[in-house]
Amino acid sequence: MELTTLSLLLLASYGLAFGVMNEKVPFIAYILRAIPLGKDEEGATLGARMLVCPYCTGFHTGWITWLVWALASQTFDATPSFLAGTVLFGFASSAVSYSLDTIIQWFER
Repeated sequence: MELTTLSLLLLASYGLAFGVMNEKVPFIAYILRAIPLGKDEEGATLGARMLVCPYCTGFHTGWITWLVWALASQTFDATPSFLAGTVLFGFASSAVSYSLDTIIQWFER
């Protein structure tokens, strides 16, 4: 994979994470908040807690972005190496999302 493709996928993943975290796509945020997986002591669901964490949201938008790209480019296969690449891209996306979010928050001060 080319570096430009990888960079664009990481930026797309960050864009999705930013949009979901800041409720630019309200129906997705509503669905995530409604998932009744484990509530904390304040009553927030797992999805609601994820929406305030750029690392967590970036991971999930990363693997989703990777799968969409693989389906669109017809490179999707269910081999262990492809699945490992999907998870690794999710972690790369989480690192990029966290880093960009931190830098942007620093500039907003």
